[in-house]
Amino acid sequence: MSDQLSTRQRVALRAVCRTILPAPISDLEGIALEQSTGRAEQLIASLADPGNRARLLALLTVLGSPIANLVLGGRAAALQAMERSDREEVLRGWTQSRVPQTNLRCGETGESHEVPGLYVAAASVFPTSSGVNPMITIMTIADHVARGLADRL
Repeated sequence: MSDQLSTRQRVALRAVCRTILPAPISDLEGIALEQSTGRAEQLIASLADPGNRARLLALLTVLGSPIANLVLGGRAAALQAMERSDREEVLRGWTQSRVPQTNLRCGETGESHEVPGLYVAAASVFPTSSGVNPMITIMTIADHVARGLADRL
């Protein structure tokens, strides 16, 4: 995976920065937002652990997915398309998400082997416990399953 942010990731990062910056107080708000987004992008690129960089890039990709945000954040929109209060709720939901594992058997599309037409996009598709917080992996799975479903519809 490239350490460069894609356009989709950059848009999601900008939405995160818009959410955590104070509400606009002057015409300088746009300049501050661009500076903050640029600084955040530099910080991501400077992370020593390539795994951490990859997880952050995956998170930014998934935050742009309306279906993934619906599944794991409760709002059916890309982060950048939401109002500030909704962005706050979605980000809070992502940080607090805990999906119990039940080890469902699924194909690579996320469709359950036991129940045709049931698609699973959660930690329950893991064969064993991950041993670490699985949030980024779950978000990536949700995005993968959502894209596959969208392609089939």
